[in-house]
Parts: sequence; C-alpha cells; structure tokens
Amino acid sequence: MMLNMPNRLNKIVALTTYLYRKRSPNGIDFKSSKGIFSFGIIWSALKMLIIIGGISTIFGIGLRGTGIHIEAFSFNLLFYFCFAEAARTLATLAINPAIREDKNISFNIFFISNYLRVITQFFIMGIIICIVLYFFGYKLNITYTMIAFCLNAIFIFVYCVIVAGLINKKAFLIELHDFVIQGMFFISSVIIPVSILPNFVIDILVWNPLVHINEFVKEPYTNIYLSYIDIYYPLKFILAFSVLLIPLLFYFEKQYADGRR
Repeated sequence: MMLNMPNRLNKIVALTTYLYRKRSPNGIDFKSSKGIFSFGIIWSALKMLIIIGGISTIFGIGLRGTGIHIEAFSFNLLFYFCFAEAARTLATLAINPAIREDKNISFNIFFISNYLRVITQFFIMGIIICIVLYFFGYKLNITYTMIAFCLNAIFIFVYCVIVAGLINKKAFLIELHDFVIQGMFFISSVIIPVSILPNFVIDILVWNPLVHINEFVKEPYTNIYLSYIDIYYPLKFILAFSVLLIPLLFYFEKQYADGRR
C-alpha cells in the first residue's frame, strides 16, 4: 500500500531523528516522561564547528591583510564540509537490515532522511557561526549567506542523486569519487581565491557551481564583484540536471525492490 503524503513526512522526520541519535555517543541522551531527546545533533555539530573555527581563526589571524575575510571564509568552509559529508554519505548509501524490515520505508525516504540530517545539521552550525561572529563584532550579510546556503543545499541534492546513480556501489568509482571530493576543496574557491589564478584556469573552474556560490558569499566583504561570477549559474546547473532526478529516483526504488541496493 502506498503511503500518503503525511505518512511519508512522518517517516522522514522519524528517520532523520533516528539518524541523529545514531551519531550520538552512548549515554548522552536525555530521557523524560515526554520521550528521549538526542544530543546527536549537538555532538555532530560541535566536532565540525571546532574544525571550522580552528581553520578560520588560523587563516583569519595568520593571513591578516591578505584579503581573506574570516566571515566569508567560515561559511565557505561550512558549505564545503556540508557538500563533502553529503556526497560521501549519499553516494554509497545502504539501508541496514533493521530498517529494511519496515516495508513502509522506501529507499528514497531513507535517502531524503539522510540528506535532511546533513543539511539541517549544517544549517544549525551556520546559525551558531553567525551568533559567534556577531558576538565578536563582525558584520554579516545574512541575505547573501542564506541565498548561498539554499543554492548549496539544492546543488548537493542534485549532485548526490546523479553520483549515486553513476557509482552504483562500484568499489573503484567509490574510491575515485573520494578523490574528487578532496579535490573540490582546492577547486571550489575555498582556500584559493579564483581571482588569483591564471585566466585559462579560471575558464575551467567557473564550470564548478561551488565556485560561484563561494565567491558570491565573499562579495559583500571584499566589495569585489568578478564579471565571471554569476550566482544564477548554480541555479541554471540545477535546473539543467534536475530532469535526471525522477528517472534516477525510480531506478533506485527498482534496485531496492530487487535487493540490489
């Protein structure tokens, strides 16, 4: 029997909560008469925030005067780590036997729940970064940041669905994809600003939607608006490849029903 939309949403919310709890160390859940509150979301966020805060502080202090702004750099790191975690999680996603026993949980419901776990975790981390930076006197452009976050999140979903279809549990492609994720750190204008690179390199890197998103975040802090950076480009990229989403999601469900995913 097909689940109606409210039931699907309830399953997604329940699964997302379950996935947070799985990432929580034993013994730190809070139990009350109203249920169990999992600290998994807090624990996961704290570990990543320490990394982002440490790297941002080192670059912000050590490279003062070089044009690197800690406000933009913090969010560039946040967006990249969000992309990397989602790409590693969703591209090789497998449902454990306990969840497979529930016939009302389809592969795509599990896929979307994992996606939401990553996106909501990094959204909360973004709020924490905003609060901390504001506390230390940094002026933030929330509008630019929210636009960039939303585009980054949608791009991640499209990217992960397509890559999951291409990889299809092939060990060699999984290893190759991991190298691609690591390489994206250096070709997405996170550490190395695209503007300092030779023109022939720029012509190649601007095909990467993350370059446009990360440079867009920097604009209100640097007051530098590069002619080859177009925030509409990631949206065009998303729309162009979104035609593959429905066929691939149906393909995933068929593989799951046949026991091949």
